[in-house]
Amino acid sequence: MCTLSVSDYSKIRELTDELLEWTDDEKVSLSLPSMRADSFTKELMEKISSVRSSTLTFAPEAGSQRLRDVINKNITEEAILKAAGVAYAAGKNQVKLYFMNGLPYETYEDLTGIAELSKHVVDEYYRTPNRNKARQPQVTLSVACFIPKPHTPFQWERQNTFAELEDKQRFLSEQITDRKVRYNYHDARVSHIEAVFARGDRKLGRALEEAVNRGMWLDAWEEHFRFDDWMEVFAACGLDPAFYANRVIPDEEILPWDMIDCGVSKEFLLSERHKAEKAATTPSCREKCSGCGVNRLVDKAYCRWCPGHPESSDSAGDIAGEYQPKPKPELPPKGSVKAVRTLRVRFAKTGPALYISHLDLSKVMSRCIVASGLPVYYTEGFNPIPKLVFATPLSVGCGGDEEVLDIRLMKDVSNVEALAKLRGAMAAGIEVKEVYTAKEKISDIQYAHNRITYGGFEAAEYMVDAINDLFAKPVVMLKKSKSGEKEVDICTFIKSLEAKIEDGVLVIDAITAASQESYLNPEYIASAIEREFAISGTDGYHTICRKKLLMGDGVTVFR
Repeated sequence: MCTLSVSDYSKIRELTDELLEWTDDEKVSLSLPSMRADSFTKELMEKISSVRSSTLTFAPEAGSQRLRDVINKNITEEAILKAAGVAYAAGKNQVKLYFMNGLPYETYEDLTGIAELSKHVVDEYYRTPNRNKARQPQVTLSVACFIPKPHTPFQWERQNTFAELEDKQRFLSEQITDRKVRYNYHDARVSHIEAVFARGDRKLGRALEEAVNRGMWLDAWEEHFRFDDWMEVFAACGLDPAFYANRVIPDEEILPWDMIDCGVSKEFLLSERHKAEKAATTPSCREKCSGCGVNRLVDKAYCRWCPGHPESSDSAGDIAGEYQPKPKPELPPKGSVKAVRTLRVRFAKTGPALYISHLDLSKVMSRCIVASGLPVYYTEGFNPIPKLVFATPLSVGCGGDEEVLDIRLMKDVSNVEALAKLRGAMAAGIEVKEVYTAKEKISDIQYAHNRITYGGFEAAEYMVDAINDLFAKPVVMLKKSKSGEKEVDICTFIKSLEAKIEDGVLVIDAITAASQESYLNPEYIASAIEREFAISGTDGYHTICRKKLLMGDGVTVFR
């Protein structure tokens, strides 16, 4: 569920009850984004942990009560620690806290408060009697740089300079001495660019066009972001980024976004800005109408938070005492649910699927199988997932004509129906060819028929004999394994190998080890040929496809 303060929603209990009727049956995790600590309850904790145990995120925003009052974050340290205690009592060990640095009127004492508050959250774990003692607590701090945004009380305030933000990040890092606290922070250079565009005007259109013309794209990805290039773009367009990001804007100045009516009046935002100077808070709408102006957008009969409305709500979501929680369904004991049969799926991996890893292939297949509606068997841990068993993994870039996957079914489904469901749900590049009841075990796979095809050059007949001769004797390569790298004779993993020319193309057919205990990536064969003959050249290339999975004799096709 994606929203800012989901626990403020007046019908959150009814909504989660209805969602859980579906998510529990479908083994879908119900997770909530950053929540208000003062509206987080044990009941809500139990609901979001019914399928999967995930990290909880709370947003104190600031480390001291004074600065939380400045930004009108009406939450106390007591409420934060109470929410953490509820999480710990429910078996959680990981809590994430979201803060900002560089806020208006921030001092270094406020930054020290972030470190102190995180330490108090760790201490709350040890004060919780019924905590999960199997693992140590882990508190993760995610600290973003303040960016002044339009239509907020701080739209007139300056962002700290790049140097100020970096200095504050270093200072906070020095204050965190507990190993149970992990500190993550945003790149101040990225935040500076974001602030420029957050308060930008139409002149920045030239900068965007110039950036595109210079080939700058995907800047949200760290490997593509180039701060110095952006500074050059601004200079080329005659723009000063500090004018937009680091300048305090006077109250009377006309803002570029003033023509946009978001509902909240500019006069109200200005009054909130000046209250922030005095650290004076404004009550929430459920407590008192502060006259922000947004209520003029709706009929008062439908404004739940208007005073006197019959369905006025508290922060926990009780509606006039009407809420009656639904009883939890009784789940069968773990280990009592058995699969009725194992369905073997034979599929091809081609096209765009060539370029995903085995781990990603497993995720894609899992989601496609769930989408197919087949009654699959799920694991029974904290993170239920469909029970899938693949044959020996393929490397990235390597295709497969007859790959094998086993799926356990909770209810019997005919092969015809299962095939239709799977074909209708599969992703591009994954073609389901056949389904049948599994007989042989995947562990019976011992060999694989791999075909290496070379292109981009003219194959010569002499290469065929030379390659066959090469693998008739030991070929030593540096082979990677879980224990590290070592030199091995890859021919000990090759049952047979034949080089030939088909339609002017050099082809290598190799029967190689492909069991769970002994496996040779056919890329080693291609590398050995390249090392010996250097046949790739400027335009040369090779492709690898696993044609078949074979039994122990290296001939019989695995079924």
